[in-house]
Amino acid sequence: AVRRELGDGRLDCVRLHEIAVSDRSGPVEMRLSRRLDGGAYSVSSTICEPLPAMADGFPWLSLEERATVECVTLDAFAPAHGIEAVELLWCDVEGAERQVIEGGRKTLERTRWAFVEVWDRPLFAGQWVRADMLAALPGWRVEAEIENNLLLRNEASP
Repeated sequence: AVRRELGDGRLDCVRLHEIAVSDRSGPVEMRLSRRLDGGAYSVSSTICEPLPAMADGFPWLSLEERATVECVTLDAFAPAHGIEAVELLWCDVEGAERQVIEGGRKTLERTRWAFVEVWDRPLFAGQWVRADMLAALPGWRVEAEIENNLLLRNEASP
């Protein structure tokens, strides 16, 4: 879906890296999302094990198909691509926010803003809920809540 949206060259300042981000680097099993209601596509693939709450809340979504994908940590990705500072990290990774944050502690120190998806109940095994997320990010302040997302500002960042 991302490649389709960027394919016309409108955003030549954006580079697409087809890789998952987590708390470890190497191959990982990803559950590929597919809409069961005839919708055009779904962008809810995940490296996490869905809980019954996921099926209850999203009965039109299937996560049965699987594929092995390459995974990297933020702390490995950033220096490998010459990224010294991050203005905004958008983290909508279908339950793997904990893994992204745990694998990106050094990068997060150099990140000014984070926009993260967060739920009031876990939909995936090991998923952080709002309180877990905020406890894991001391020094980050909630600037806005937009549906199931938090806009966080790193108070240590200039």
